[in-house]
Amino acid sequence: VVLIVGFVAVPQLGLVPATAEAAELRIATVSGPIRLSDLDLQNGEKVTETRVIQAGDTITLEPGEIGQLALNDGSMITLDQGTALAVEELSTGTQGAYRVRLSLDAGRVFSRVETTLADVEVFELKTPSSTASVRGTVFETEIVSDQATYYATLEGAVHVQVADRSVVVQANEETLASVDGPLTVHPHGTRLAEELGVPYEEIMGWFDAGYGFGQIKQLYPLARESGLTPDEAFSLNESGIPLGIFKQMVSLAAAYGDVTVRDLIALYESGMNIGQIRQELRRNH
Repeated sequence: VVLIVGFVAVPQLGLVPATAEAAELRIATVSGPIRLSDLDLQNGEKVTETRVIQAGDTITLEPGEIGQLALNDGSMITLDQGTALAVEELSTGTQGAYRVRLSLDAGRVFSRVETTLADVEVFELKTPSSTASVRGTVFETEIVSDQATYYATLEGAVHVQVADRSVVVQANEETLASVDGPLTVHPHGTRLAEELGVPYEEIMGWFDAGYGFGQIKQLYPLARESGLTPDEAFSLNESGIPLGIFKQMVSLAAAYGDVTVRDLIALYESGMNIGQIRQELRRNH
């Protein structure tokens, strides 16, 4: 059983029909390179061409990087920037059924597990606080802390286990799987609306527009810190400024004091990359 690592310039990874019974995963970048490491390569290496990797390897994405991981049955996992995902098990059982166990150590992933999973015996996603078992599901997983993980189900159902407690998160529901807190299910966006102090309808409006809850959670505080309106902050990605770059702009504006995020956006849109902007600020201070 192997993982095939490849790199493409399109957001959807074309699938190649499996030619053998063995479970096979492939990964491709949507934005930026991906760092791969194994037990013998602790610091990892950046790869820019197709690779074969084994169970036990870890995939790490830095700010601005996005990747997609695909099982050869068509199941897909999108890895957001800042994500660290380890492949704990990737095997084929005695009856030919796939066994896939992944460990999310940091960040956020969006998983689409195909509904036709007669050939899949196990598909699990572990986090520091909990484990999600799925079959035929579309769901989002985000590490909140070592003690808590957020799950939101868009289609199907996700069985979430925390120690000896468990809950089933159905479509259009969410839960915060916390080691210390209650394991309860709520409608999508409820927790986030309360946390941000924003109307539930506004949160769901952004979600329906294609933004994940993890993105929404980050963009509102960044908008407030940068002096932008939420509409301006959410539109940056459409303007070619990804979330990771926006974060760096907010940090730079805070560090230098006499420059605003709007100033940095103007420089970026003029053709300067974030590294050049940082160098320019250093020269002028």
